[in-house]
Amino acid sequence: MHRIFSAFIGLIIVIFTVSAKAKSEFIPRDVIFGNPEKASVKISPNGAYISYIAPLDGVLNVFIAPADDISKADAITADKGRGITKYYWLANSDAILYEQDSDGDENTIIYHVGLRDKQTTPLTKKGVKSHLGHISHKKPKQILYINNARNPKYFDMFLYDLVTKKHILIYQNNEMTSLRSDEDLNLRFVSKPNKDGETEIYEYLDGQIKLFKTIKFEDLETTEIFGLNTKGNKLFLTDSANRDKAGLFYIDLKTKQQHLIAQDDKVDIADILLHPQTNEVQAYLKDYEYQDVVAIDPEIKADLEYLKNLDDGNLNITSKSYDNKIWIVNFDKSNGPIAYYKYDRTNLKANFLFVHRPELQKYTLNKMHPINIKSRDGLDLISYLTLPANIKLDEKFNSTQPVPLILNVHGGPVTRDFYGYDSIHQWLSNRGYAVLSVNYRASRGFGKAFVAAGDGEWSKKMHTDLLDAVDWAISNGITTKDKVAIYGGSYGGYATLVGMTMTPDIFACGIDIVGPSNLITFYNSVPEYWKPTRII
Repeated sequence: MHRIFSAFIGLIIVIFTVSAKAKSEFIPRDVIFGNPEKASVKISPNGAYISYIAPLDGVLNVFIAPADDISKADAITADKGRGITKYYWLANSDAILYEQDSDGDENTIIYHVGLRDKQTTPLTKKGVKSHLGHISHKKPKQILYINNARNPKYFDMFLYDLVTKKHILIYQNNEMTSLRSDEDLNLRFVSKPNKDGETEIYEYLDGQIKLFKTIKFEDLETTEIFGLNTKGNKLFLTDSANRDKAGLFYIDLKTKQQHLIAQDDKVDIADILLHPQTNEVQAYLKDYEYQDVVAIDPEIKADLEYLKNLDDGNLNITSKSYDNKIWIVNFDKSNGPIAYYKYDRTNLKANFLFVHRPELQKYTLNKMHPINIKSRDGLDLISYLTLPANIKLDEKFNSTQPVPLILNVHGGPVTRDFYGYDSIHQWLSNRGYAVLSVNYRASRGFGKAFVAAGDGEWSKKMHTDLLDAVDWAISNGITTKDKVAIYGGSYGGYATLVGMTMTPDIFACGIDIVGPSNLITFYNSVPEYWKPTRII
């Protein structure tokens, strides 16, 4: 990736003239883009250990420390290749599981690592794609996983017994695109698309499936099944049927009635926070310009009030002990490294652990500004602007010191940009550029009408949203019309190609990272396990 960044910065330096910054403020790329010192921090289910991912001889591995003494951390894994980025605690806290592919082939293997012996054992085979399905406190010696060894298009579900080492087929799948279990590790719901582009969800009981709910095409991107409570009698989901913004609901599985839990006028409900024992909803997340965590359960209202005043940035509750007494939380601010804390709910006290990139604390980072830019047809485009340290804005986001602008287009396209620490924003603004990220139409989180406004609009209105953002930046003195670059990966790369070929007078240069240049070729070359989701 450093070669891509070097090519990018080299190209825009040739075209743009940027004022040099003081050497003491120049942040090396390794500090911004290198491995974080610590990340993916978790509390073990029994509350005895804190775990995190950190470099070991330059390769990301899993470290574990006593929960009351983080200084005694020790590596439990010893990967020397691609590094570990995703791991899970077993329910009994005596081992971790992690997923990793082989040399970038995207066929992930599930590995087991004992806490005491540190022995790493692959649980699934090389050359097929496997994913962890479910870990449950009700079945601490068993796990569910899925893989596509039998048929590359479809994932079968297996139960693996950690004592007997046996793999038991739970469900042989020949048509479903999603499988969901309960806390007893029983398969409960399966789903698949129909010929009309809708998703049909089926309840799985006694080996038989029965249609449970149909999600219409226009609601697919704004409806999400979260899972069941521990009793298995409620199904939690966000749903946008008969509304624009997705609300949070539960379905009573006995009566089949759907009940509203929470809703917001501006945004879809983004995520939920569950009680680790009951799997009942305790809070939900919403994100317009900034993220907010909203309590539903009175039991945690005081906790959230305390934590929201603890530090700056978006509050994230990332891990909980099974008794719900210890939380790991972090604060994601735009102009500083992510800060982690261990929070003791019994004493209403948080202890600082560390930041994810301590080297960043030696430098002045630039603040990200949330901005609502109007599209030419009246849509609200929630965007994020980061400027070099010496550039000031007035209360209406006007500047009298224009600098070159990088339009940083997110991929997806049905994802979104967020407020928080952003390596690209910090890297480029540190080099003297303004960086603007735009939630153009089709971005997720702002209601189904906003997503639907992007249907059939690749290279059309989705692109004019980006052009409107550029016009805003020029009219507000952020940049000048001859000093605008476009940059992005995946869909952002596609948008870059569109910008450079269809509106070359707008952009001085562009960098496309893995963007599809031909949508027909792209559509016909997707992995086998993507194909069941296609309807044409």
